Amino acid sequence: MSRERDDTRGEPTASVRDLVDIQRLLVLASGYAPNSQPTRAVLGAKTAADGSRGVLLTLDDAAVRVADKARLVPLLGSRLSAGEIAVKREEFGRRLIAAHRFFVAQMEVFRKVATEVVSELAASSIPVLAIKGFALAHGVYRRDGERVMGDLDILVPRNAKNQAQKTIERMMGAKLKATADFQVGIRTRHGVPIDLHWELASRHRFKTDIDGLIDRARPGPCNLLYPDPNDQMVVLAIHFARSRMVAPFRTVIDGLALARANGASARVVATRAREAGAERAVGVWLGMLAEYGLNQGEWGDLARELGGRLLVRWLRSRALRRPGGKIEKEARVLLLQDARLGTARWIAVRAGVHAGRKVPGMGWLKRLDRRG
Repeated sequence: MSRERDDTRGEPTASVRDLVDIQRLLVLASGYAPNSQPTRAVLGAKTAADGSRGVLLTLDDAAVRVADKARLVPLLGSRLSAGEIAVKREEFGRRLIAAHRFFVAQMEVFRKVATEVVSELAASSIPVLAIKGFALAHGVYRRDGERVMGDLDILVPRNAKNQAQKTIERMMGAKLKATADFQVGIRTRHGVPIDLHWELASRHRFKTDIDGLIDRARPGPCNLLYPDPNDQMVVLAIHFARSRMVAPFRTVIDGLALARANGASARVVATRAREAGAERAVGVWLGMLAEYGLNQGEWGDLARELGGRLLVRWLRSRALRRPGGKIEKEARVLLLQDARLGTARWIAVRAGVHAGRKVPGMGWLKRLDRRG
């Protein structure tokens, strides 16, 4: 295989063409590929057994290395332990299984911390919604330890953020530090980082109905609330947009797994995206998922409906790749949001930051820019 720079993570790997083929193979290996024969043909099932023919899909060394960078190792370890896939090299197989066991144990620690935090917040009548990794691990993935988590993300109503922050600080005996204008974070005594959110992103970018998110949520493990599957799809799209579309390939598996979950409807997602000012973000998100098999039925229809616009097509072509430079980096922030007011604010702040970069007393503009 030829060698060149991988745009997704900035590390040398297989050529872009080879990388896409391997990623499609990993979608099949994950067990969360859209369940249709046309989809399997698109993903390249003709090159390897997919389990439905009585022959295990076998991953070679290159596929395992890409899976490692994509943060899919514990998921593949779970599948390997269950006898649902195979790997060519026994040593790699042992590593996959060991990684899965580690994240199974880690999940128990996360649950312990989540239960303690929710118990304290419940005493103040504060509802707590799990978002991102913890929510996906409990409502979308089939087995413990399949979804890698770096922190525990929870969301509370806007009017309860101050009380929630004080409660957690009292529990931890330390101050939470602001990491954006919509979240604060702390590392617990168990070593689990907690991010407390009251928004999904800066409000000038998306206008998410946080109260609606919580009202529609469902109770689940650790006494937490878990997002409605339709809301969860929009949440993932907004998070992807907030990261400027730079994320490990695991985010594709998140979306495909969620689309298979009971209760998710493309029509409802379209409505929620419009309400949140996130149609572009959801269009890019679904267009990316369509390239990995989510191109049939209502999801395929919605991906084509939202993704047919020239701007969305350009953004989708850059998904999972690092920006080519500062101009593209800033353009992604600007173009992924629907809100006109947010666009005007973004332009004003960026222009002010560049103009006043060396002017004394302009630090407040830089802080405002970071919050964006």
